[in-house]
Amino acid sequence: MLICFTWYLTTSEHCKRILYGIYCITRFAVIVLPIFEFVPMRKTRKPTIRFLNLIDDASTRVEFIEASEMVKRIARRELLNMIDVREYREFLNSHIEHCKHISKGVLERDIEFHYPELSAEIILYCSDGLRSILAGDALLKMGYSNIRVLQGGFQAWKEAGGKICLA
Repeated sequence: MLICFTWYLTTSEHCKRILYGIYCITRFAVIVLPIFEFVPMRKTRKPTIRFLNLIDDASTRVEFIEASEMVKRIARRELLNMIDVREYREFLNSHIEHCKHISKGVLERDIEFHYPELSAEIILYCSDGLRSILAGDALLKMGYSNIRVLQGGFQAWKEAGGKICLA
C-alpha cells in the first residue's frame, strides 16, 4: 500500500515542499522516503492604485532623507535614531547597523516607549520606502515633529554602500 502527502515549510526566499512521497506500508514496517523539492514562492504583489494613492497623499506630509546623506552622517559617527519598520523575518535577514526594529504593525503602540520625546529625529526605513512613508505619516499624526523617511528604503541604503548586519 502506498500513501503520499505534502508538507509545506515557508522560508524567506522560497517555499520548501517536502514530499514524503513513498510510505511503504508492509506487514512489518513503515518506510518513509523524503523527497525535497523547491518551489518558488509567488513574488510580492504589485501595489494597487488605491495603495499608491495613499502613499502619494502621505508623501506630501513626510520629509525624506537620502541614503547617501545617512551614510555620510554615520561616517561622521553621528548617533541616529533609525527604526526598521519591516516584518521581523525581513529584519533578521539583514538590516542597517545600529537600528531598532519596530514593525509597522506595532509602531504606533510601541514608539513612545522607545522615543518619548516628540521632537527627537527619527529615521524610518523599510525595503523600498513605501511602508515607511505610511509609518512616518502615522507618527506625524501622533505629534512627532522630526520624522524622516529613507528615500528608496533599504535597497537605496545598500546601493549607497551603507553597512548592513546579517543576523
